[in-house]
Amino acid sequence: GILCRASSTLARYAIRSTWGELANALRTVKVYFLLGHTKLSPHLMKELKAENETYKDIVLLNMTDSYRNLFQKSYRWFEHASKNTNCKYIFKTDDDGYVRVLTLLDHVRNYQRKIGPENVPSVSMDGTIHIDLYLFWGINMVCQQPRYYPHHHPYATLDKIMF
Repeated sequence: GILCRASSTLARYAIRSTWGELANALRTVKVYFLLGHTKLSPHLMKELKAENETYKDIVLLNMTDSYRNLFQKSYRWFEHASKNTNCKYIFKTDDDGYVRVLTLLDHVRNYQRKIGPENVPSVSMDGTIHIDLYLFWGINMVCQQPRYYPHHHPYATLDKIMF
């Protein structure tokens, strides 16, 4: 999932037309834009609704969207994705990064071979998030702040991977 604000329309468009397009074309990765609740003008609400009807990639999380709630937004994303998808891996990034999708997929596949299919990290029913630090630090290498990329960015799923 990609953490973003409701007003980040250009960032969402930039992601959809760059690495997000590649991710979705692979059909093993699904990109979602994550929003929390916030006070929006009727005009912006109408635009968001139309945008989501077109792309079907916006997830409204059950939390107030603010800078102070970034951790909660991430947690809510993992919670939502674990309950509402059949993804093996769930990732999150910000809308100001660029994900090298093919490198990410290679890294995850290598990781799967290393640990075996029975040891996939997960979110348990009690809400505990199980994180493998090897995978976590490895993924940081494929998500980077681009030098020549407009302010925007991503979320996906692999086999499915979900950002």
